[in-house]
Amino acid sequence: YQSMNDIVLFLVDLKIKDSLVFNQIFTIAENFLKTKIITNEHDMFGLIFFNCDKTNNINNLEGVNVLINTTSSDAGLIKKIIHLKNNYTHI
Repeated sequence: YQSMNDIVLFLVDLKIKDSLVFNQIFTIAENFLKTKIITNEHDMFGLIFFNCDKTNNINNLEGVNVLINTTSSDAGLIKKIIHLKNNYTHI
């Protein structure tokens, strides 16, 4: 038996900018991570928005905002998602 680790990236197209959609995205990510850390704490997760007003990525690609670089799934990451859900303003 060999343990396999997942790398999950949420790539979110922001052509339609709607605060309800943002809330749903963060809620889905939060619930997904709660499940992942129970099944395998070594799985990786990242959250990227594209077609958005803000540019934040290592290649400086226009309209691509890396909110969470690929990182291990843990309680701190869930707290970060909750913080983003409550404070993200770049709609």
